[in-house]
Amino acid sequence: MSILVLLIILLILSLFLRYYLVFTFKQRCISRYVSIPHHSLPHRVVVSIPVRKNDINKLPTLLTSLLTQSIRVDEIALNMASDISKEDITDMDFISKCAMIYYTGKEYSQVDLAIIPTLLREKEADTLIIVIYPDEILDRDHLQRVINQ
Repeated sequence: MSILVLLIILLILSLFLRYYLVFTFKQRCISRYVSIPHHSLPHRVVVSIPVRKNDINKLPTLLTSLLTQSIRVDEIALNMASDISKEDITDMDFISKCAMIYYTGKEYSQVDLAIIPTLLREKEADTLIIVIYPDEILDRDHLQRVINQ
């Protein structure tokens, strides 16, 4: 009986430690993002991410990889599919601190959801729009390589 109690306590402590480490890492990523060098282009750079309901749980990982890039972009835009509401979004506090959330209100295909809502919002013709899908995890220099192309 005492071994079982000990195992349960260890399990609870490990879950708490994991939650604490993940939470503090996310907060550090957010606070450090502003100190990352801004991109070198003379115009806006926007990362556009299409989000369907089954993609919501992938957002924290993707956003963390965006926040740890070697350069900072002007905007990270989440284009939410028409069937997503605020209540559907898990980890809303972290996500809303990292990105602009746009509810499209219209049904688009996955490819159209990635680009059309962002094109409609961006007024400057020379804005660079980089499409990233929710199941991607980016290495540190991904955006820099895209901009340099």
